[in-house]
Amino acid sequence: MSLRTLALVSGVYDLLLGLPMLLAAPQVARLFGAPEPMPVVNAWLNGVFALSLAGGYFWAARDTGARRGYVWAAGVFGLIWNGYGAYDYFMSKTGGEAYLRSVGMTDAAIAHLNAMPFWMTAVWATGVWGAVLGTVLLLLRNKLAVPVFIASLAAFVISVVYSVLIEPAPHG
Repeated sequence: MSLRTLALVSGVYDLLLGLPMLLAAPQVARLFGAPEPMPVVNAWLNGVFALSLAGGYFWAARDTGARRGYVWAAGVFGLIWNGYGAYDYFMSKTGGEAYLRSVGMTDAAIAHLNAMPFWMTAVWATGVWGAVLGTVLLLLRNKLAVPVFIASLAAFVISVVYSVLIEPAPHG
């Protein structure tokens, strides 16, 4: 697996995650039954951050020999970014309703989350922990980073389909 391929896959991954945060943050939050980001500028900044990483990965992919340092630096930032997702997943599973309320979830949203079937929890875990593992593998320049990132992104897509078509999350 070439560093160029890893950079391109990482760029696509961050592009597909950053665009919705920047262009439709309130709608994405409602899609998952989460409160709208307040202030919305925080979500926009997260979107800009992800898109900046994506742009950098695409730039680095053009000449990986000369831009190898960028891929490493972006991987470190990506690990911090995805590490927060892992923290949120862990706290959502272990912190109980106190944590969920602290991040602004309503009673209806908490009930929806608690009623999620096991297979959907597995999809959520795959998305979150796959992103962390994919980033670690990227930093190690391991060829498994690409399929792990693809699995993580597929899990995100399944989560969206579930939240829109199968079991829409309550708003608010």
